[in-house]
Order: sequence, then structure tokens, then C-alpha cells
Amino acid sequence: MTSAYKSLIIHPSLFESKLAILKTLVSNKPGTKQTGNQESFALDIAFGNSTITGCDISSKGLACISLHGTASPVIKANRVHSGTETGIMITGQSQAIIDGNMIFGNEFAGIEIRDEANPQINNNHIYDENEVGILIHKYGSRKIANSSIFSNRFSGVEIRSRANPLITNNRIYHKGRSGIFPHAFAAGLIEGTLYLGWY
Repeated sequence: MTSAYKSLIIHPSLFESKLAILKTLVSNKPGTKQTGNQESFALDIAFGNSTITGCDISSKGLACISLHGTASPVIKANRVHSGTETGIMITGQSQAIIDGNMIFGNEFAGIEIRDEANPQINNNHIYDENEVGILIHKYGSRKIANSSIFSNRFSGVEIRSRANPLITNNRIYHKGRSGIFPHAFAAGLIEGTLYLGWY
């Protein structure tokens, strides 16, 4: 890519190992399929305001998507699934927008927010045997809104160790031990959230 270009376009493709985005503005064509190997994230973003949309992302190793450093991308309308760890891990100073994704079937959390990360989580479906739908800890915060969080093994949302999110207008239902599970030294504001059908 020469300096004349402002962005990198990723056409529909199958990547069998790590795709790292270290800088620049990145957009992709819908349909890209990305699978991480045993020692890497499937998609690793450290800088910039990328837009990732319409992709199928899974991982046989670390998290399907890792957002860290100053990365503040828009992750929109993707399938993030079948990770042997977390679906989307958000750390550092990231202020990512996670919007309209299907996040399912990951071994640990569907989304994990930590280390003062401050993303916006909107309009997602987080479901199907993730251990926890959304885990917030180590001073992670920001807004979780208008999402359906269901059929996760342990809890819909878990708030640990000095996290302080706003959880508003979500539907949290089916399975697990609790809808929202706050630990000691956790805080947050919960409003307009509907809990249904625990068993």
C-alpha cells in the first residue's frame, strides 16, 4: 500500500491465522472470514478508527477480536463465534463501538471489558453457551444498551473489581445462575432492563 491511499480494503477472504491491524483506517468488504490459530487472536487491532463489518470471525486460540492500546474501531454487523476464549476483548484506552453483532458460542465471555476501556455496546445479540455474556472488570466502564443477552452458562452480565457500567434497555434471559452478577467493589447504573425465564 502506497502513501497515496488512505485505507486498506479487505475483500471477502479466508484467513487461517492472525490478522493484525497496527495503524491506518481499515474497512472491509462484507463476507470476509477470519479464523485465529492456537497462539493468536483472529483479529488484533492496536490503533486507529477502523470499521469492521459483515465478517465471520472465530478463533481456535486466543480471543476472536482483541482491541487494545488506542484502538477505537467500529465493529458492526459481524458474526463473532466459537472462540476457545473470549469473543471480543477490549482493553487499554479503547473506545470502540460494538454495534449489531451476533456474538455466540465462545468458551469464556462474549465481550470482556477491562483496564479502563470505555466502549459503547449497542444492539448486539450475545448468546448460546458463552460462560458470561458480558464481563466488565478492572475499571472497565461505559454503556451497554439495547442488546439481547441470553442462554449463557453462568450470567448475562458480570460486574467485577471497580467496574462502573451503565446497563440500559437490555433483555437478559434464559439459563445461567443470574441475569446481572455484581461482585464486591463493583458499581454501575442499571435501568430499563428486562429479565425473563431463568431456570
